[in-house]
Amino acid sequence: MADPRVSRDHALITSEDGQFCVVDQGRRTLNQAAWAAVRTKNTYFAARFHRLAAKRGSKRAIVAIGHKILGDYYQKLRAPGLSHSLVRRLQRLGYQVTLTPATQPM
Repeated sequence: MADPRVSRDHALITSEDGQFCVVDQGRRTLNQAAWAAVRTKNTYFAARFHRLAAKRGSKRAIVAIGHKILGDYYQKLRAPGLSHSLVRRLQRLGYQVTLTPATQPM
């Protein structure tokens, strides 16, 4: 049986004290970002979307692109700055990479 506190048309959940909490807003925002990313020509997300949409359909492909965007942002927030994989990639291309700490302005 469905929870009577959940509104199906807006995905709102009421708390015990009667306040509303928007559950679905994050997913909607992520889907909008995914649609914007796949409409940009000659990008990784556009190419990935077209490959996935041919197999799974456009709606499932958008969810997958949104998931990929979320994962990318999580990785950037988790390890800000120059990542070690980027350093290794530059070294393989023949560059000498030296990381030095930035000086603090006084």
